[in-house]
Amino acid sequence: MIKRLRILLITTSVMFFGAFAFAQASEDIRELVFNGRVNGRSSPEFTKNSRNILSTVPPGSKADVVTTKRMNSSGSYAVQVRLTSVGKGKTKAQVGDLVWVFYNKKNPWLKFRDGDDVEMQNPESALAKQSREAGVSQPAPFSNDDKSVDPNEAMPDQTRTEAGMGGNCKLTNSCGGNEANRNDLKDVATKTLDDAASESKKPKDFKKDSSEVAASDNAKAKDDALYARYKKRRYTMSEHDWKNFPKIGKYSNDPKTQKMIRSAMANKEPYSTSMCYQYVKRAGMAGGWLKKYPPGGEAKDAVRDLKAQGFTNLMESPYKGIIKTPDDAPKGAFLVYATSDKNEAGDIQIKTDWESDGGYVSDFVRPRDMSRGKDGSFMTFDKAKRFAKKGKPYRIIGVMVKI
Repeated sequence: MIKRLRILLITTSVMFFGAFAFAQASEDIRELVFNGRVNGRSSPEFTKNSRNILSTVPPGSKADVVTTKRMNSSGSYAVQVRLTSVGKGKTKAQVGDLVWVFYNKKNPWLKFRDGDDVEMQNPESALAKQSREAGVSQPAPFSNDDKSVDPNEAMPDQTRTEAGMGGNCKLTNSCGGNEANRNDLKDVATKTLDDAASESKKPKDFKKDSSEVAASDNAKAKDDALYARYKKRRYTMSEHDWKNFPKIGKYSNDPKTQKMIRSAMANKEPYSTSMCYQYVKRAGMAGGWLKKYPPGGEAKDAVRDLKAQGFTNLMESPYKGIIKTPDDAPKGAFLVYATSDKNEAGDIQIKTDWESDGGYVSDFVRPRDMSRGKDGSFMTFDKAKRFAKKGKPYRIIGVMVKI
C-alpha cells in the first residue's frame, strides 16, 4: 500500500512540474517586434527635455530584451533591448545596438512574442522574469519622483509614433520663405503640365477583338450565374461551397489566417472586456494580415479601416446576399456588427472555422449552445436581442476578407 502511494505521489509530482514548466515556457519572451518608428535612447528617460536619442528604430525591426525598468504610469516600462534586425527605412540604427525604448500596454508600438511565436497581450510578468534571468538588473521599484512619460500618449493621432511625427509646414511658416514655397509650387505645376502633355502623345490602346470580348462576356456570365445560385440557396455555406470562390478559399486556408486565429484564441479573456476591436486588431497584426495598426476607436469603424488595408467586404456587390447568417461566413473572416443607434460602438469577431464548426472570437469567446438558440456570434447575444426589441436591431455590416 505504501509503495503504491509513493508511486502515485511521484507520478503526480512529475505531471505537476511538467505542466508548470510548459506554462512557464509559453510565458518566455522570444523576441520584441517594432510596429512603428520608435526612438532608441541611451538611458531610460523619456521627458521632453531628454537629449538621449541615439537613433530612430524603423518598423519591422526586431530585438532581444536585456532588462526593464518600471515607470511611473501604470503598465509602463522602459525596456533595454539589443537589436537583432533592423527594418527598412532611413536610420542610424544597426544590428547589435543597445538602446532603451518605451513600452505601454495601451500602445501598439512594441509587440512581444513568446516561444510559440504568438503575440503576448500582457507581457509585464514576462518582462520582469526576463530581466531577472538575464542577471543584469531587477525592475526598478515604483517611484513617485519618476517624471518620465510615454512620448506617444500625448499625441492626438494615436496611429503615429513619437519618431514618426513631422512639422506642420505651412506656406508662411518657418519651413521656408514665401518665395521659395511659391517657386516649389510653380515647379510642381510645370511638371504636371509636362506629364499631361507626354501622356496625350502616347499611342491609344487598340480595341479588343471580338474573340476577347466574347470570352470576357462568357466569364462574366458564369460569375453572375454562380452568385445568383448561392444567393438563392436555403442552407448554410460550407467549406465545399466556398471552394467555388477560389480567392476566398485561399484567404481562409492561408497560414496567416490560422496564425491570426491561434493568436486570438491564445489571448482571449474569460469574459467580455468591452475592448473587442482592440483584441481583434492585435490578432490581425499577429497573423500578418494587418500591416498597420487600424486607427478606428469603435468596432463599427472596422469596415472602413480594413478596406484601407486592401480587404473586401462580402456584404457588398458582387457577393451581397450570399451571407445570410454569421455561420455562412468563411473561416478567418472579420464579422462587423452595427445598429442604427449612433451612440453604439458596434461589435466585431473573427470566425474561427467553417460553417457551424467554427466559433467567434474577439476579446472573449461565448460557447455555442444551440439548445438556447446561441451560436456564439454577437447576433445571439442578449444585447443584440434587446436592441431588436427596441426597433434598432443589429445587423452584419461587414464580412471582411483579404482577396
